[in-house]
Amino acid sequence: MCVTCICAIIIVARPSSRLGGPYLFLILTAKELVFPPSTSASAQIEATVVNMTGALFGLSWSNLGLACASFAAERYGADSSVSRAIRAIFLLIIGFLTGLARSALPRLTFASRAAGLVSAFLLTSDRGTHKWVYTNFTQLLFVCSVAGAASLVVALIAWAFIPSGGYAKDAISALGLLKELVLVATTQTIDSSPTRQPSPDLTVTSATVLPPPTLDSLQRSCLEASLALHSSYAYSAFELRIGRVPVSHIKPLLATVGRVREELAWGVVRAGVHPQGTPGLPFSEGKAKDLAYSDDQLSQDEVKLLATLDNPSRDSRREA
Repeated sequence: MCVTCICAIIIVARPSSRLGGPYLFLILTAKELVFPPSTSASAQIEATVVNMTGALFGLSWSNLGLACASFAAERYGADSSVSRAIRAIFLLIIGFLTGLARSALPRLTFASRAAGLVSAFLLTSDRGTHKWVYTNFTQLLFVCSVAGAASLVVALIAWAFIPSGGYAKDAISALGLLKELVLVATTQTIDSSPTRQPSPDLTVTSATVLPPPTLDSLQRSCLEASLALHSSYAYSAFELRIGRVPVSHIKPLLATVGRVREELAWGVVRAGVHPQGTPGLPFSEGKAKDLAYSDDQLSQDEVKLLATLDNPSRDSRREA
């Protein structure tokens, strides 16, 4: 919304009409098709540089075609078939090049779109002049520059006030959740009654103590953090960044978080509907009767699946 407002203000401003000319309305179009705003400042900088390079290539190629068409128009006439054929050939060539670039490198989609957009407006317009004018280059360059600068300025302002994330911070957050999960799971395994009466020697304070997170809530949080790490790594691996350690060097944290979380999740198999409509409970020896009751309500395939999921690490230890 902020980028659209900036572009709209520039369009209605009086000095912009001389710089943009008849292509001034394309600022909003270029913003939507070529320079969409991003939530990451580094990604926006990279997109601005790459897409402006594509726009400059399209402007250079189109103006070369216009110069050749103007030379043919001086010799054969402004509306001659030779002049029109030259424009059509240049437009077909750049269409083929942009399609080839998009197919070979999908990251050049917006850059190829910028080159095709400016070429389509320049090579298909017929002003009936025999000479090439410099405004054919500067007007569309102003349009692309305003659209790219508006998105870049908004992204930099958001980056200055909103803390950025990234794969490294997401990995640290996931490891912190994993640490709490290991602590809670170990405590429940060793001490079956973690809630004890406080010792009389301890000093009781009036501060409010928050209840500790449960095992189920920590497992859900760790699962969400583990799944989010994959998309975070894929995003950080392809963005422009400056750091001491490459992202590829800390990629093994993905497997570490997932492996530890899966090992702690064994034995927490949900077995359908339990008696009296209670939700699924973690498997333990003290609740074997409830699990046996629920197994009677399951099919043979579901029982086999539960047997397979019942701590498969034991099978791997036996094979070892």
